[in-house]
Amino acid sequence: MPFVEILELCRHYLGNLVGVYTDWTPLTGRGRLFAEDLDRSQPWQFKNFRVT
Repeated sequence: MPFVEILELCRHYLGNLVGVYTDWTPLTGRGRLFAEDLDRSQPWQFKNFRVT
């Protein structure tokens, strides 16, 4: 996929694009309000992602 050309075309609509390193994982802030079925041993497993 020609991502460079696509990003150049979309840049006007997207605004500023920034890449930042972080220690975020799908488990950050999860499981505090109610119990969830999470795999804490492997945070990047598919079952740890939720779609809203």
